[in-house]
Amino acid sequence: MIFGFLDVVSQFGVLQLNPEYFEPEIAIVFNKVYINQAMIAMEYEVVGKFLHCMKLFGPTQTAEYHQTIDITERFLIMRQLPNGSWLKMGGNIIDQYKSTVTCAKYVHTPHVKITSQLTRYCRALLTPVFQGFGPPDPDIRRLLEKWAKKMPLFSKRIQSVGNGAVLVSGVTVKSKTPPMLKKLETYYRRQILPVSGMNALESLATKRLRAIQMSEVSLQNNHITLALTALST
Repeated sequence: MIFGFLDVVSQFGVLQLNPEYFEPEIAIVFNKVYINQAMIAMEYEVVGKFLHCMKLFGPTQTAEYHQTIDITERFLIMRQLPNGSWLKMGGNIIDQYKSTVTCAKYVHTPHVKITSQLTRYCRALLTPVFQGFGPPDPDIRRLLEKWAKKMPLFSKRIQSVGNGAVLVSGVTVKSKTPPMLKKLETYYRRQILPVSGMNALESLATKRLRAIQMSEVSLQNNHITLALTALST
């Protein structure tokens, strides 16, 4: 269930997760005892899911647990069959399919072999290339923030940086910053120039939006010139 939850909130490995929101899950995912038990039982699908989830929390967390991640990858590489699949002793074709798809998606090494048939079902064998931060749903994020306040990591952050607001990326900012960022987002979406110019962020937004509007006017003028030239010829 934890594997599925982390997969969904990261949009299946596309979005990086903030460790502060997932303290109980991290305690399980990086637990060496649980990983070893899955290895001893030759549950390759479970081992592959452990490996996938360990890589969802960004480079800092990955570097901290690099030894565990390396050992997990080496275990899967050593247990891969000559045809490129993974299959536990006594497993059936369904077990082979599930473990192979899971392991092939998450093992990062050039030595892993994938058959041409499996390439239709598996992503490239690379570490996640994140395209943002998760979870994308604001309602889920609010719940995670609420739960995180009861965890030791949150208390530790409060002691070190103060009671600021935490962005989805994990960056702590002053409590008034998120509303300001939302206001600037509205400016960009509607292409409205801020009028005050008193705030540094607003000044930068104003400069950028003016440049956008000038480029749009220039483009329109070029289109008009081209149309008139075409008509005259």
